[in-house]
Amino acid sequence: MKRLIVYVILAAASMHIALIYRNLAFLSIFYGQLFVVLLLAILNIISICHLEIFMNISENVVQIGQKIHVYITINNRSIFPTGKIEVKVNSFNLYS
Repeated sequence: MKRLIVYVILAAASMHIALIYRNLAFLSIFYGQLFVVLLLAILNIISICHLEIFMNISENVVQIGQKIHVYITINNRSIFPTGKIEVKVNSFNLYS
């Protein structure tokens, strides 16, 4: 979130400088910043659509308080590499 705030501040600063000094170089930097954000958002959406996440548990029945190993496999079928992937595993008791 900090990176996004810094990015927005820098984009606003380049737009501000472009308007004050009527400088086309800073205006083109601002347009480049907008283009990069849109391109990264589109690539992120494409890569998310091509992810496969599998979860494998070795035991079927677990006692209360017992720890088990959960194997999570993430398969990227896209041609684009992915960045950080966060997988959240929630556990709950179906039989209570």
